This record gives sequence, C-alpha cells and structure tokens, in this order.
Amino acid sequence: VVDPADANVLYLGISAHDTIVAGTPGGVAKTVYDGQQWQSQNLDPGGLIRGGGVFLALDPNSSPTNRTLYAGVYSVGIFKTSDGGLSWSSLNQNTWTPKPQKDGIDSWEIYRLAVDGQSGRIFAGFGNPKAGSPADAPESATGIWVSQDGGTNWTKITATSTEMGGEPILALLPIAADKIYTGTWYAKKASGGGLYEGVETNGQWSWQRLLQQPRTVGVGLSHTNGQLIYAASGQW
Repeated sequence: VVDPADANVLYLGISAHDTIVAGTPGGVAKTVYDGQQWQSQNLDPGGLIRGGGVFLALDPNSSPTNRTLYAGVYSVGIFKTSDGGLSWSSLNQNTWTPKPQKDGIDSWEIYRLAVDGQSGRIFAGFGNPKAGSPADAPESATGIWVSQDGGTNWTKITATSTEMGGEPILALLPIAADKIYTGTWYAKKASGGGLYEGVETNGQWSWQRLLQQPRTVGVGLSHTNGQLIYAASGQW
C-alpha cells in the first residue's frame, strides 16, 4: 500500500511463511525510503497476529503522521492501527471469529480489504477457496461486509452466498459513495468468477456481473477517465 501523501512511504503485508524484514516472519513492514529500507511494524506482542496472508487497506483521510490502516490476516481476522503500524488492536471481538466455523463469520476466508476515501467505510471480502459449489461456502461468511464505524461493527451487503456464486472476493474497488467493483474467483467452475458492480440505493445494495471471467484477481480504475475500468485475471 502506497501512502497517498508521500510515494516514498509504503506498507507491505507479509505472509507468516515468509521472512523479509530483519528476520521477522510475517506481519506488516514499512518503508519511508521508496523500498530501499524496511522496518517491521508488528513487534507489539499483544498486537497483530501473524497468519497465512496479510491484506492491507489505508484510510486516506487519516493523518499522514499517524496513519490508520486495516490488516486482514488470513486464518486470523482483522486488525487496526492508528499510529502507522506501531501498535495494532483486534477487531475480532464483535464479529470475526478465529478459524472456520459454519455458523459464524469465517475469518479463515478473508481475502481483501478496502477503505472508501469519500465515505470512510471499510469493505471486507470473504469467500471459500475450497468450495466446489455455492452450497459448499458458509452462508454466513461468503460475500462482502462493510463497517461504518471504523471496524467495530460489520454488516453483510451481499444478501446470500449465491449472489456472486459463492465465490471468494479477490478484489475490492470503492469508486464512489454508493458504488463498488469487486472481482471474484470460482475454483471449480469455468463459468464462475468475474467482475461485479455493486450499487447502493437507499441503504440497499444490488449487484450485477459486468464481466464473466474466471479468477478475476484485480480491479483498477483510470485516474483520468472515471468510466475506464481495468480487470486482471489469472489462475493458480
């Protein structure tokens, strides 16, 4: 994640399986030298818990000297920092639960986080990577969730697990106060996956698939033409 106020400042999410900074495995690293030097940002023993993958989102409205970031940790949950990563607090008490469970939020499935710079809302994308059909994905987990209070409380904005085919959410791009684009991946169905547009009307969200493309892993928007959207696909 690049700091919008200073392109030399970057934050990097690191899997617990990888060691990049000073022998510290996993977590979050920060550079203020355009990537030339990195410092671990998760040394607080009571803070960020390491997991299989770390997905970051930066609040562009936070102070450049004390950035607010959110970290979605695969297999663990969501964490928040309000001091640029020096200390982290868990947002898992009210909604997220560690490890999979069929009757609650499945934090093992978290894939993406995004912060809407206009509204300040936080979006979280979940899915079941091993689902062979929509029925295999936990109804309570798969889809997109939103928080309007800095991550304390969360509400699901995709009505059912089948609304996007029970597909993992691999990309999130809020582009307006009432619109978001998301890319999805469906592991065992060639006709699944694609680019979806979500539109909010009077507090209710509706979704439309714009592109049918398996394993849509990235979404981007042109900075000069708000109607030009980029979608990246791949496979693994």
